[in-house]
Amino acid sequence: MTERSEHDRPIVATWHRKNQAIGRRHYARLDTAIRRITQLAVLEGEPRDVVEFAHRHTGLQIGTIRVGVGKLTTNWIWEK
Repeated sequence: MTERSEHDRPIVATWHRKNQAIGRRHYARLDTAIRRITQLAVLEGEPRDVVEFAHRHTGLQIGTIRVGVGKLTTNWIWEK
């Protein structure tokens, strides 16, 4: 099995807490990124945390997930 580098993973999820980036993960596919980050947001997120999804090559934002009290709020570019 070959090892994948972050160059093979164009989706970047950056976790923000209190206006500071506290973590970054790279994913090969958007559906995998959304599923895993949603799971982490429910299990480990704090109210007002925001996860931003962006494309590594273009730098364009794809969407965000905001953690609220008992809920998650999403905003995606295809919703506009």
